[in-house]
Amino acid sequence: GIYGAGLVIFDSSPTLRNFRVSGNQAGNPGEFGHGAGVTIIGGSPTLEDFEITGNSAMSGSGMYVYDSDPTLINLHVHDNTSWEPTFGQTAYGGGAYFRASPPAAARRVGGITIDGATFAGNVSSGAGGGLYAVDSDLTITSSTFANNTSAAAGAGLSVNNGSLEVSGSTFTNNNTSSGGNLVSGGGIYVAGSVVALDSLDVRNNSSSFAGGGVAVETPASFSMTHSTVVDNVAGIFGAGIYISGGATGMSLTGNTVAGNSGGSVGGNGIHLSGGDTALQRNIVAFNLDGRIMLSTGDHTLRLWDLESGVEIRQQHFGGMPELFAVSPDGRHVLFELGGLRLWDIERWREVQWLLGGDPANVEAESAAFSPDGRLAL
Repeated sequence: GIYGAGLVIFDSSPTLRNFRVSGNQAGNPGEFGHGAGVTIIGGSPTLEDFEITGNSAMSGSGMYVYDSDPTLINLHVHDNTSWEPTFGQTAYGGGAYFRASPPAAARRVGGITIDGATFAGNVSSGAGGGLYAVDSDLTITSSTFANNTSAAAGAGLSVNNGSLEVSGSTFTNNNTSSGGNLVSGGGIYVAGSVVALDSLDVRNNSSSFAGGGVAVETPASFSMTHSTVVDNVAGIFGAGIYISGGATGMSLTGNTVAGNSGGSVGGNGIHLSGGDTALQRNIVAFNLDGRIMLSTGDHTLRLWDLESGVEIRQQHFGGMPELFAVSPDGRHVLFELGGLRLWDIERWREVQWLLGGDPANVEAESAAFSPDGRLAL
């Protein structure tokens, strides 16, 4: 059949444990087929200690969830493959595909809860290599998205028009294989959603366009806190974090962003376009070759060697330096501390106050260098 070749749960709420669902196929290659491993329609089931592997379909090859609010604990969804349809549709979710009936007011109350899951080695011929969700409310904790591949947005995780809360999770080695197309979100891609990310490890992901680590477009709200975003690659913009068309009141707080590269236009670390984003405390700046990084904490500016993890230099201030921007040649950094200040990284000294007057009465809200590094604004 075209749904749930392995297991179907329809309008019921069982608790199921210790299943292995493997080697199933929904539909025929190139044709319509969802949820070859597990299909859940309606109800509020609990699935615990499931291994879902080696299944194939057009979308949601491992798992397909529709209009349901399941609790998913310790799932291992790996090495599932979505094929490319031959009739003009788009494939979604190599590992899993979650969707609810729009509008948002019609959704089930509970949302989808995922805890302790692994989505690894899944392949999507469309969006969402590991997991794709639309019109859904997701809460993800203590989970891993690794080595997933997609031809469209979000190789690890792709979410559209819903809400996403992720904490204590890892996104690593997820890659978009675009075939020449410009694709965003190697690790995470989110569009048109409420987004809250906390304590994530996002590293070694790649995308051909923007947001090798994290790509967020037109969010209803966005916050990212206490996360590490390192060694990601993007072809054009924002190899680490890319936010476009944002809302007011967005925030990036206490994140480490270092060693990201490949943006041919700019913003290897963080690229912000539109909206109003507050960058506060412990925002990390880094040089182009990714061997050193800057951080703040306890009113102190610190220079680190990334390979050894050794602190090279530090400078204590009377307040907390914020709002980093690093020059294209990696030699200078702009930061806000009672005004906008230019710091020479090589000589480790302040070069100039760029906003003069009484420093106590001047506060910068943004900082950036021109592409040639000769101008700051």
